Amino acid sequence: VVFVVGLFMVSSIIRGQAVISELLQNGQGYSGSQWETSMTIASLQSLPSGPLYSNRPGAIYLLADRHSYTIPYFIPGRDDEYHDELEDMKNKMQHEGALLILFEEDRHPPESLRMEELTRHLVLSAEYSDGAIYAFPTGD
Repeated sequence: VVFVVGLFMVSSIIRGQAVISELLQNGQGYSGSQWETSMTIASLQSLPSGPLYSNRPGAIYLLADRHSYTIPYFIPGRDDEYHDELEDMKNKMQHEGALLILFEEDRHPPESLRMEELTRHLVLSAEYSDGAIYAFPTGD
């Protein structure tokens, strides 16, 4: 029993050191290395000071020191609310110059993030490996 407990303790210590080493090297959450090198975050510095909408408003606030609204997410049974929020977002984009900042969370966005509806009638202003910026088309 003592041998098994000792083996378990040594194994736990080794795994714990590996996790700590990984966190110290790459960070966790918004302090992670992928956020430090984010071209999408870096590009926010040169954008006008208008309203922003994003699927990662926390990242924008913490890393770019800018406020952003959360994008509309579809919740079954609340279709009317979703469409109202989507219309509000597009109105702000059209009349106030708001921008839509979408970070690539993974290759298959959740069903609640309806990319086709979010980006319909918008133009892709900039695209980076970690995200994209959309704007309402101007009447030029």
